[in-house]
Amino acid sequence: SVELSSFSKSLISVTKTADLDLLVTRSTELAYTMHRIKALLDATDSNPDDEEDPVFESHAVFALELAARTLFSNRDFAVELFPVFSAKFEKAISVFDNIENTPTDPDSFPTVDNPFLMERIVVTILRSCIHLYELPELRKQILKALDLLLRIPTWYLGAIADRVGCGMAIILRGSFTTIEGIKEWRMVAALLKKAVVVHEGRRFVFDGIASCVEYALPNPAYEATHVLHRGEKNDEIGICYEGCIVFARILVNFVVGRYEGDMSMSVPAMLCLEKIYSHILFLTTDHSAVDENADGLVQPIPDEELWQTVSTSFHCVGLMPDDAASRQGVECLERLISTTAINSVSDARWLTLLEMLSLRQPDISSETARHKMCSVLGKVLLLTVPQLSRKKEHWDPLTKIVNQTTKVVAENLVAGRQGTVTPLFESTLQTVTNVSNVMTMPEYCQETDGFSQWVGDTLLAELEKVGASGYSNEMVAARTKPETLESMVHDV
Repeated sequence: SVELSSFSKSLISVTKTADLDLLVTRSTELAYTMHRIKALLDATDSNPDDEEDPVFESHAVFALELAARTLFSNRDFAVELFPVFSAKFEKAISVFDNIENTPTDPDSFPTVDNPFLMERIVVTILRSCIHLYELPELRKQILKALDLLLRIPTWYLGAIADRVGCGMAIILRGSFTTIEGIKEWRMVAALLKKAVVVHEGRRFVFDGIASCVEYALPNPAYEATHVLHRGEKNDEIGICYEGCIVFARILVNFVVGRYEGDMSMSVPAMLCLEKIYSHILFLTTDHSAVDENADGLVQPIPDEELWQTVSTSFHCVGLMPDDAASRQGVECLERLISTTAINSVSDARWLTLLEMLSLRQPDISSETARHKMCSVLGKVLLLTVPQLSRKKEHWDPLTKIVNQTTKVVAENLVAGRQGTVTPLFESTLQTVTNVSNVMTMPEYCQETDGFSQWVGDTLLAELEKVGASGYSNEMVAARTKPETLESMVHDV
């Protein structure tokens, strides 16, 4: 049998004779509590004489747990007690400072002494933030301890990503309203990214973000924004702008499967992203200026790059082969576009969106997704072409987009008329007819110097190829000029 060290024997003796519940209970004496914690933390330091002790690490972890529970039970003394823990955390994490380049081969990862103890130190840092972050006088110290985790190499954090992800999820849910400023949110973002890149931590990170979103923004995304805009009473807690940006960037990666190609959370992440983006718009919009604006001028989207990233993410889900997922992706994209005023986004962004929609459609075998995406393309054409084509420098890119759209239309019409007429054929026919009719109206042709007439005729030619132009003629005869172009968009 292995001979135990005197330290191990002492700990065993303590467990047999002492009432441990009394050891970690709340105390009224700071000096006594400080003495206990220092003694327990000192017991976590390895001794060269105990290198062969097979149970040192287990005893050290036990001592660390008792010290942590003593701290949490004596919150009144937390400001005085926590610096002792901070020194211990700093000393433990500093071992990674001497490790040079991060290895890429798992077999070449350096060996960390007492890895279980190191893992529990990381967890104790996270637990300290969970239990004590709400104390304003201690917040700087807690953040400093949390920042230590960023010094741990990714190759090591990957091994405990589930603990880091779970800890960060709990921190987010409990403290997202008190995390303030760019600096604090950047640190949170960095820790979330370290956990999310590993499969074991990914679900925890998503659950933490989703929990915050569902709690703080329970209403449907655009409904919530409209209620707030009307100045109605709102009891929602909300998420600060910096937090929304952090959440949005991580959610985008979930939506498009940027984490090891994992698309399993694309749809729920997309629905959270929709709410977050809507809240970002609310936070960055000068509502008083909108309400007082007698001329009806539209405020520009504050972050066009984010708008484009979000729309691209929704479009990505709309391309998924799963019909239910694709439908939700298209619906999110449609809602985003319908709540975006034409003048609030630059022409270049609209052209990029049109190019994306015309070049990347769902597979022709996914009939439901295909006809819904074609409908969205038609709506965007109706919304943007009359304005974009007023500038002749846009004619070349618009021509390419329209020509590509005719290919999409032709594929839909041919695939939707194989023996019997399918919903894909009928939907495409209706979309093209409505777009063609509006584009060929004299009012729009004059404003665009005849370009919209060419667009309408080009699309109508695709219907004539399959003998479906008669339906278009009937629609033309019944059509009158709409009060607004937006009212026509909803008919597509």
